[in-house]
Amino acid sequence: TAEQESLLRLGGIVSRAATLARRLEFIRLDGAMDAAEALGGAVMFVDRFGKVIRLNQRAEAMVGRNFLIRQGRIRFAETSSDALQRHIDAVIWPDLSPIASAHLPVVVPQPNKRPLIFQALRLRGRSQGFFSPAYAMLLVTDLNDTSAPPVDHLQTIFGLTPAEARLSHALLQQLSLADAAAHLNCTYETVRTQVKAIFAKTGTRNQAQLMDLLGRIRQV
Repeated sequence: TAEQESLLRLGGIVSRAATLARRLEFIRLDGAMDAAEALGGAVMFVDRFGKVIRLNQRAEAMVGRNFLIRQGRIRFAETSSDALQRHIDAVIWPDLSPIASAHLPVVVPQPNKRPLIFQALRLRGRSQGFFSPAYAMLLVTDLNDTSAPPVDHLQTIFGLTPAEARLSHALLQQLSLADAAAHLNCTYETVRTQVKAIFAKTGTRNQAQLMDLLGRIRQV
């Protein structure tokens, strides 16, 4: 009938619109992938079901060596992956996960090596529309990595502000507080205030302890 034909045509239009919307979202996801590559760390994107759908090159290099991906889920050879999946699900659906600990980064032990740190970040705004394939970004920090972690990773791991993360990164380059202040174009008093905040957030009491902690992350 004419009504059925109209419904069929409308269904086709809706289907094409959904396909186009998905393609547009993947374009935005490709842009996010480029940004992830620029950060230099391992980054994965997961969908609304908590399944991995995209990985950057650093993350791909870890598959099979540090973890496995089976049916979109991250799996570890000798460690339970339940805590990581709860973390990912809690970040994607925060209203359905009232347990505060599930929102914290997950530390995954590795046999005879330092652990991996997983931090999920929920995508917001236009990048997280109804048709978006990615609902969250998963950052992976390997504490066995011999390179200095990016500023963004220091900020994520310890909950630092951007300014505190930049100061921490400067201190990793063996700069004194005075040299760090000059490097960051701020006053010595500002740097002293920031480093006290860093002590509190990292659980360290002085600069020697802080350098020991950051040095273990940097692994130089």
